[in-house]
Amino acid sequence: MLRVEEVNGLAELQPRWLRWRKLLGETRGGTFFQSPTWLQAYWQAFGHACRLRVLIVHAGNEVLGIVPLVVSNRRSRLGNCRVLSYPVLGCGMLFGPIGPNPTACLLSTLRHLQQTPRDWDVLDLATIDPTMDCGRTEHALHRSGLPARQSDAGSVAATRFESDWQTYWSGRSVHCRTSVHRAESRLAAAGNVQYVHYRPGGTATGDDEPRWDLYDACVAIVSKAATEVTAATSPLTQPITGPFFRNLHALAVEAGAIDLHLLMVDGLPVAFSYGYWTAGHAVALECGWRSERAFKGAPTVLMSRLLERCCSLGDRRFTFAASSLRWARRWLTDLAPGERYTYYARTPRMQLLRFTRSLVGLG
Repeated sequence: MLRVEEVNGLAELQPRWLRWRKLLGETRGGTFFQSPTWLQAYWQAFGHACRLRVLIVHAGNEVLGIVPLVVSNRRSRLGNCRVLSYPVLGCGMLFGPIGPNPTACLLSTLRHLQQTPRDWDVLDLATIDPTMDCGRTEHALHRSGLPARQSDAGSVAATRFESDWQTYWSGRSVHCRTSVHRAESRLAAAGNVQYVHYRPGGTATGDDEPRWDLYDACVAIVSKAATEVTAATSPLTQPITGPFFRNLHALAVEAGAIDLHLLMVDGLPVAFSYGYWTAGHAVALECGWRSERAFKGAPTVLMSRLLERCCSLGDRRFTFAASSLRWARRWLTDLAPGERYTYYARTPRMQLLRFTRSLVGLG
């Protein structure tokens, strides 16, 4: 018999961080965004406007899994509504139940939500990876009496490493391999090419230097890359998320969760991929490159070296940033629309909101 315990305060969760991290390591396709470090940073920045609902599923005396949720107020066409969702900030921050038994965990938590007083108007489960979810969320919602509307939530683009680098590399097209050799030659003609990979071991191993020089180099590339639109939409430079991710950087370094790749020519940063790593799965938050003609091949060179490096370290998967899809397609093994499931409470106002959103193609 499964039992669900609800925790509404961060302080109550701290004694459970160790167990949480262990469960995350057992989660298929688990990401840094499901970690205690992420939740702590998220709550510190945005908790003043949310209510925390962390649902812990027990099987006897054992913790089977954890589902973190938050209730926040959002504006809609019909005024403010209370939205129950995963604690994420946008597309690319893949999320789901934490633990090796996600289906049982999700079913138990959804039934718990049905049986407790409702403090939400809309249940919005977004940024779901369909290659890992395999219909689990839709099935659990239906079985729990919460039939939800499905909609796209960006794209999930990833490379899986099922063997060594040579096996993966030989599986790329002739055009892809030729393009890499050509880009390497073109970039070498521009100057001395240096590739830097920064993945510290964290405080537990005494390796927790933030390397703000590398972080600032990434931000500088975004700020100068292509257009003002790029900088305005990047999570690293937006007015709200920019300071958040800068503060998170130091915490992620301490947790041993940063995955930063930087390509330089004669000491000048020309391309980067910045993201997080946990349990063999690296997820890029953002990438960017300089637009000068001399550095035209930089994205291709960076991706080739980045993937070879991740594979050599034993990573099982690399998920690309949404901003990199234009030049990452040749490297992919998985490409699918991200999924979002939205359920509207059966009240007249919420049903009217559901109807008006469906008219304009929204979930």
